[in-house]
Amino acid sequence: MNKHKKLFQNKRRKDDFMEQVPAIIGTKDLSYLTDIFEWNFVASKKALCYINATKNEEIQKQITKIYKMHTNILEKILNILDQENIMNNEKITNEEVTIEKKKI
Repeated sequence: MNKHKKLFQNKRRKDDFMEQVPAIIGTKDLSYLTDIFEWNFVASKKALCYINATKNEEIQKQITKIYKMHTNILEKILNILDQENIMNNEKITNEEVTIEKKKI
């Protein structure tokens, strides 16, 4: 075993290594990003609903912070996907997914 390992190490050359990681996202990572997006999208919609439903200004302020946190995460995910152009035929862009924003 040790003999084969040395032989393999000797065959490696400097040219065999990537100098920069390719700008791709694997299917497992893409699936996870999709899940994160969906969780935050649902949470932001619920927060918006609760903002509209409550009359207490202090509660509205706290829920607004939650709403902004989730929409910021959504925007970060969209930026990751848009920058890398990795979604093949199902590319998600800022134009396709609109996030309802309420002036508060």
